[in-house]
Amino acid sequence: MPLHNVTIDDASALIGYYNPNGIPWKDSPSNDTSLGDYWDQTYHSSNQSGAWSTFRFQGVAVYLFAATRWMHGKYNIFMDGQLTYQGNGYTQSSIFNQLVFNTTGLSPGWHNLTFVSTEPGRYIEVDYISWTTVMSAALIESSGAPIPPTPGNMTYNGSLWEGEESGSIPYMVTRTNGAQANVTFKGNGIELHGRTGPDYGIVQVDSYDFHELNAYSGRVHNTMLFRQDNLPNGEHTLVVTNRGDTSLAIISAQPITWSEDPNELCWFFFGSGSLDDNLNTMAYIEKIPLETPTFMSHLTYRRHLHSLLCHMRGK
Repeated sequence: MPLHNVTIDDASALIGYYNPNGIPWKDSPSNDTSLGDYWDQTYHSSNQSGAWSTFRFQGVAVYLFAATRWMHGKYNIFMDGQLTYQGNGYTQSSIFNQLVFNTTGLSPGWHNLTFVSTEPGRYIEVDYISWTTVMSAALIESSGAPIPPTPGNMTYNGSLWEGEESGSIPYMVTRTNGAQANVTFKGNGIELHGRTGPDYGIVQVDSYDFHELNAYSGRVHNTMLFRQDNLPNGEHTLVVTNRGDTSLAIISAQPITWSEDPNELCWFFFGSGSLDDNLNTMAYIEKIPLETPTFMSHLTYRRHLHSLLCHMRGK
């Protein structure tokens, strides 16, 4: 089986957009006659020097797509804080659906992609991003039934949330700082779908790893707010919190199941001792530090170490 890729649109809260002067990135300007040539007819762009976009993901490869056009210019790509690539998005005629950067063979774990404008007055843009998860090629991913934001499916304070609908899509929204929604699910991962737009802002997600996302966008979109996978089999709880004086809107959550527990898949490489003892032994053989970094929890680092060793030992 091939490795598994996930694709998100530029409007996803998983992608952050920033500017040193505070000017928001442009979101799918309606006066652009080429808007229909973009994936899902949306894109984010900025012509401010020093503007940057970030994407944090758990995987082994990442692919950044955009158009190249006459008003585009030079950019830098940083992976995990290191300058990796310098490119130029200029072409005399517009070319859409272009792979403007990719990197493969990353160590399985969390990584940060940063996309920075370096030419004043010229645009950089994001159309969509794909990444390859840490799931072994031997496994298959399947999606469970969507969990709607209703009592009995999610846990929340009904006085802080309201049910609304856009078109035929129902969702629940809160305008209260600190309002939470809890989603309990079984599986190896979860996707949270909701809305981004002018009324939305900072979202805190507590699962296996802490995330803070920004759901602000120039226009309203129904999109993926968050995804996490590589969880052990069993029951998990996702906690989503609205932060600040903006709104948070949730459409659904969708559990992810892998055909085997990713945390049990490759222990036969490590011998017959306890899981911790075998992990320590293999880390010593491969000369990988066992000390937990100060910026990461002990459990998260042990899971990262396990994924890395599985990858190195052939799975």
